[in-house]
Amino acid sequence: TTRALFEGKKIEFGGETVFFEAEMEKTSASAPPASLNLSTPKHPAYMIYTSGSTGKPKGAVISHLALRHLCAWAAEMTGVRPGSKIVTHASFSFDASVLDIFPTLSVGGELHVYSEEIRKDLVGMRAYIIKNAIEGGTMSTQIGMALLDAYPDLPLRYLVVGGEKMMPISRTSVCIFNGYGPTEFTVMSSCQIVDQSREGDIPIGRPVPGTSSLIVDRYGHLLPQGFTGELALSGPQIADGYWRLPEKTAAVFVASPPGTGTERMYRTGDLARYNDEGTLDYL
Repeated sequence: TTRALFEGKKIEFGGETVFFEAEMEKTSASAPPASLNLSTPKHPAYMIYTSGSTGKPKGAVISHLALRHLCAWAAEMTGVRPGSKIVTHASFSFDASVLDIFPTLSVGGELHVYSEEIRKDLVGMRAYIIKNAIEGGTMSTQIGMALLDAYPDLPLRYLVVGGEKMMPISRTSVCIFNGYGPTEFTVMSSCQIVDQSREGDIPIGRPVPGTSSLIVDRYGHLLPQGFTGELALSGPQIADGYWRLPEKTAAVFVASPPGTGTERMYRTGDLARYNDEGTLDYL
């Protein structure tokens, strides 16, 4: 504690009072600065377990470099700035929360977290958004579309949805970003603003700048535009691998095809294709 807080005041406290200023003066004059183990871009930033639906969850290890790449792009895409009020709906054990937390805080925005009760209540979410002047956030496709269908005039500037195939929606004034991305590629690998007048399937957009979304055959060879194949992802957002699971890591984090300019790619196991517009259709 500080000395100014207690000088001239009676202290009702039975323990020892330590004045930090005095302690710092004593230590700074005599002790050399302690060495610090500073993190580098290649060090792990976080780990989130994924693929729980298979019954065998795997911990995807994400580096500071991968997270920083996501933050820079996501903040620019959504227009989050100092003072922006963003709310996160996802659990912290789900990587969608990363898209709200770190880009928002990295630019000096204000992060809000729904309570467990509000997370399950469309009426409660709407009231919270209005009361706190929330600008945007990220939700699963199903919940986000349910919220906008119920309240198409919701005073949000934007909403990012993902995790499920998106279908045509009712018109709303909210700018909707439809995204796709696995935990193994730092939350999101492709995204686009939804054309709300579009009929039929909603694409998952173009790759995040600086990354590649490749369509490959069973042997890992590149397929041309219009062909259906497995979606593989490469670039700075790729995970280091799975925590202490070298065999599973080697099975899906593989060498990229020649000529792609990257060393490694992550095979998602999902089917996709580049359509005539040059955007990705999730199949």
